[in-house]
Amino acid sequence: MTALLGSIPTHIASWPLAVGGIIYMAAPRKVHIERRYYIYGVLLALASFTYAAALSALYDPRNPAEFWKFAGLFLGPTLVAIGWIVTNEVNIRNSRKQHTINLIMQYFTNAQRVADKDAVNKALPYPRVLDAGSKDFDDTDDDLLRSVARELNYFDFLASSVLHREIDEQLLCRVFRTIIRHHCVQLRPYIEHWRKKDPAYWEDLLALDQRWGKEPL
Repeated sequence: MTALLGSIPTHIASWPLAVGGIIYMAAPRKVHIERRYYIYGVLLALASFTYAAALSALYDPRNPAEFWKFAGLFLGPTLVAIGWIVTNEVNIRNSRKQHTINLIMQYFTNAQRVADKDAVNKALPYPRVLDAGSKDFDDTDDDLLRSVARELNYFDFLASSVLHREIDEQLLCRVFRTIIRHHCVQLRPYIEHWRKKDPAYWEDLLALDQRWGKEPL
């Protein structure tokens, strides 16, 4: 028993590595591990190594009764840190969902967004495609093309936010997946026209459409 308790400081130092390895191996390959999780892991490892070093210096394995006193000193701050992490994660998730809802509501309530959406839907009922033969794509004064450009710019902004994990992808996908798919099909000639001038045009929008298009509607 004494030998077991005496080896505890060494084991404590290896716990973060073991737990981190198990989580990494168990996580599906498609799961994106955000940067702050690595920060959590580094802080946990530093705290564990520090506590293990202090425990090795202070704890006398010949007096097992002291172990629970030192364990309590470790568990108290640990529970506080875990509570802070959980609270932080809940706040981040709620903030991300609220931001996503605001963006969705803006699309359906903002006067400019509604006008552009109606103009595109009226001129291009699905599955009609915007043909280069009917419009001069370089005419930046054309009302329909201006509405098309604003629609694409708005969804490209949303796509950039999704790809950088700043908004809730699942919620946005449920609302806008079909709209984005239709836009990328119907407006493809216009998109390709401008992308020949600069490949950065609506790059994130096309990347998101490709990602969402891999799953059945």
